[in-house]
Amino acid sequence: MASAAFGRKIGPIATQHVFLIPGFFGFVNFGRLIYFGHVRDYLEDAFAREGLAVEIHRVRVGPTSSLRVRATQLLQFVHEAAPEGAPLHFIGHSTGGLDARLLVSPGLSLDAELDPEPIARRVRSIVTIASPHRGTPLADFFSSLMGQQVLRLISLGTITVLRHGRLPVGLLARAAAAVTGLALRRSSPPRALLDHLESELLGKLGEDRVHQFVADVHGDQTLMPQLTPASMDVFDAATGDRDAVSYACVTSAAKPPRFGGRFALGAHPWSQATYSLYGWLYRRVGEGDGIVPLASQRHGELLHHARGDHLDIIGHFHGPDHRPPHTDWLATGSGFDRAQFDALWTQVARFIAQRARASEQRT
Repeated sequence: MASAAFGRKIGPIATQHVFLIPGFFGFVNFGRLIYFGHVRDYLEDAFAREGLAVEIHRVRVGPTSSLRVRATQLLQFVHEAAPEGAPLHFIGHSTGGLDARLLVSPGLSLDAELDPEPIARRVRSIVTIASPHRGTPLADFFSSLMGQQVLRLISLGTITVLRHGRLPVGLLARAAAAVTGLALRRSSPPRALLDHLESELLGKLGEDRVHQFVADVHGDQTLMPQLTPASMDVFDAATGDRDAVSYACVTSAAKPPRFGGRFALGAHPWSQATYSLYGWLYRRVGEGDGIVPLASQRHGELLHHARGDHLDIIGHFHGPDHRPPHTDWLATGSGFDRAQFDALWTQVARFIAQRARASEQRT
């Protein structure tokens, strides 16, 4: 079980258990690549400054499984990771925020041996990070057979770039051409090309855990249809907030794509290709972080609004001088940097610390 612990009980406040829940195509780690790595490291220091004893757990859920399956997996994970009676806090990025809301919803019925109610009653706060509370238009495209294959390719390319900093030159040229062709609406890439690129990327990564990740994605892709605006309208109406839980959110929006934005990126083919991809995403999403519309991200108290893209805000932005380095995956020209990252996650840590103290005073 992947988890990171910090500190011991300080004064009268019990140790708080914080769970970091990834979004769709989320993972815990592939070697040195950690989905919430920068977030976890920063939160450990931020909670220490707040004088709060915390154990931070990184949750593993099915990358593209249904919300009900993911909520069931979250329930099982929390049951195994947190001591009985311990106060709980959920931080969910993207779809992870929906998993948290669903698990805590009053009257929830899951197809599981565990009763969710004892866990839900111990949750003190839920912070959602760029979560699609009212869906995303991208879900319609990525629910198609072509969209599912393109999404797998983007995901594998992202993992490769974040792990190695770049793609091999030959693979980069073919991937960039496929992504740019799709983004500019010239034509859909041939299925054979996508299959070949996926095989090459898997060979480049060469790790059993990555292969299992892809097998999981191939085996269960029921999440995407649930994230359409129409489906999320039903979810949002049926998933009630729990009175004892404090809900908050972080929203994000990157700059609209501009022709001049290409010049700032230089001649790097992957940056140019992903900037084209961002333009294609922006036309479908509108104002937002390239994945989730800004209007869809709000639920509960607004803690922070970031000027960044969907993965910038969890630490995957351009920051090569930091140790460990921050590596960007999608060129959006957002200008998101370490100072903005620190400001965002300081607000999250303060919110959780305040709710922990308030809950302790009530009990």
